[in-house]
Amino acid sequence: MRPTETKVTFNVKMDVKGKTGDRLSDVLVESDIVFLRGVINLIKADTGTGKTDFVINKLATQAKSEGEKVVVLVNRNLLKKQLLQRIFELKIMSGEETNVSVFTYQEIENDGKAASEKKREIRDSRYIVCDECHYFWSDSLFNPGTQHSFDFLVSLYSDHAVTFMSATPERIKTLIEVKTFELYLEKCTEVEANKRHYEEIVNERVFYKKNGEERDIQAVIKKRERIENSEDYREMMQEFEKEMIPPVLNEYKMSIDNSAHMEIKVLCNIETLVNSIESSGKNDRWIVFVDSKKIGKKLKRELKTRNIRTVYVDADYDEVINDTRLYDKTKKEMNRIVTEGKMRSKVLITTAILNNGVSFMQKAVKNIVIMTDDREDFIQMIGRKRFLGEEDNVTIYIWRKKQNNYKKRMRQMRRTFEWLDNHKRISVCKFNLTNQKYPSQPFNMISSYYECRDLEYEIQPITQERIRYQYLFYKHISEGLENDPTYEIREKLGWIGIEFQENMLDGMNLEYSEHHIQSFSMKLKNYYAKGIIDKCGLEQLSQDLLQLAIKISLNEFSDTKYSPNKLSDKRGSIGMVNKALRLRNEWKDYAVQSVGDDKTYYEIMHGKECQYQVDSSLTYDEIKKKLEDINTQDIKEVFRIFFELDLPECLEKDPQSTVSIMNCKLKEQENLKNYIIKTNTQKKYFLTTRPNTKTNHSKE
Repeated sequence: MRPTETKVTFNVKMDVKGKTGDRLSDVLVESDIVFLRGVINLIKADTGTGKTDFVINKLATQAKSEGEKVVVLVNRNLLKKQLLQRIFELKIMSGEETNVSVFTYQEIENDGKAASEKKREIRDSRYIVCDECHYFWSDSLFNPGTQHSFDFLVSLYSDHAVTFMSATPERIKTLIEVKTFELYLEKCTEVEANKRHYEEIVNERVFYKKNGEERDIQAVIKKRERIENSEDYREMMQEFEKEMIPPVLNEYKMSIDNSAHMEIKVLCNIETLVNSIESSGKNDRWIVFVDSKKIGKKLKRELKTRNIRTVYVDADYDEVINDTRLYDKTKKEMNRIVTEGKMRSKVLITTAILNNGVSFMQKAVKNIVIMTDDREDFIQMIGRKRFLGEEDNVTIYIWRKKQNNYKKRMRQMRRTFEWLDNHKRISVCKFNLTNQKYPSQPFNMISSYYECRDLEYEIQPITQERIRYQYLFYKHISEGLENDPTYEIREKLGWIGIEFQENMLDGMNLEYSEHHIQSFSMKLKNYYAKGIIDKCGLEQLSQDLLQLAIKISLNEFSDTKYSPNKLSDKRGSIGMVNKALRLRNEWKDYAVQSVGDDKTYYEIMHGKECQYQVDSSLTYDEIKKKLEDINTQDIKEVFRIFFELDLPECLEKDPQSTVSIMNCKLKEQENLKNYIIKTNTQKKYFLTTRPNTKTNHSKE
């Protein structure tokens, strides 16, 4: 019978909430879980609960008693290396050969000879364990092969006992349900076709004799009864029914609440992070998970300038660690981490390459910095720390990103999704033509999201769904930040079941006080007293103000785009300075604006007033008379006539800009807006009418 349900779902067989230090083997006895053909087990257990050891030990024993083999697949070479070491230790302890093989998912994600041999070994093994199965979802943004390995492994469920394991299997759980149901429907269609074919053969035997003669109705009835009562027919019908039994999906869950051992803080810039590392205890160890190689290398350089021992590891680690010619401090430190779970360097900077497969069994690891905005990576990164007793605690630093960062990524994911939706299949020939027209985008799309099959590039469903999910996530966070600047932090804390507290922001508000506020307020008054400043003055004002704004506000001043090193763009500087000035009531009446035609000088406003304003009572005749009484070759004397103040120091060597500023100021006065200052051949300054204007003094 065809299934009436629209899908198959996991049956929750166990849901246990444990405490720090609990192991899966403590709560899940061997009788609670069965490994049978046609059964998919999903084990969701938090990091550090020993799910890999439990399943491997149980399966290895069960498989050995049956003369079968176990294949374990993992997502990282580092984890494969660790598992092989454990298996070797079991071999030494037992003195017998082990029946467990370990592969990475990447090793079966192509059609090469080596991959085919490994697939053959997997098919020949009854028991299959897919460890860190969130890999199919997490790595799909840059590895289209995840779809290939996922489809292959799930397709084995009917003839194998397949077990998926992860601390974060939520996304892959749904994919397994959908895929197994698709396979089940395909199986039902195939079985129904086979059953119809068998019935046709039976009918042939029922209605016709061996010599081809047709039986009469009574003979047909008797023949059918004999066949249907035969053992062969009943066995065949039972086999058909058995093959149409829906797949069994069982889920076992174990969660650990480690929140009592964690303190949460928020960071938003490299400078504060470096200062925190430098001021931490001598024996304290830091793990910093960066979300890009660029940030990781920059942080390493900053720490190196302060003589802080640091190791940096990214996706190139496998190439380094396997190069027998090299034995640098990175390789030495990583070998120690893998084998002992301890680090000697004060700081380990790494990308998501170490988000699983490494466990730090060291109380000195007191601080973990996490910059990712991916839920699976976030939880896995926290799980690298293993708590050794009730007094073992860690500070988790969540990296806050600005709203524009999420808006930018949202737009990027939307464009990517639209492109993929319009190019689900691309022939090799079409790709070559498209690549000539758009050389960068198609190549990046093809290499990251497509697999080539039969001279055709095809988008992978998991990849497309992942991109859609990322777009919705970035949109969700961006909209949340519109009304709540802490929305991103609250969302990430929800991933680990912790409620947001205001004191978590203390890491962003370090090293400022009312003294700092008052000190800058005095500087601001001095800037206003100067009236007009040049580009250097603006950059100094920007630096003083924005460094303070970063510390006192959850606003967008933490972005590197507005760091003091990147304030050379005067337009950006003015915008951010005026935005930062609105942070405090005592500053909000101040503003900065450019002055003069060339916009290389700036004046400080207070309300609508500034230091240099032309006396509105001055008339053309009065100005002309005053100019006759002074040395009109001296720009300082001319400037004093209009403003009754000395020429700013920054303008003393720039008469051309001074004239430009004076003419702009004249234009602001209703009775003088038609006049400008000019110089003649004797370099004397005089007042005349603006071009294309008529006044009573035009003839003069």
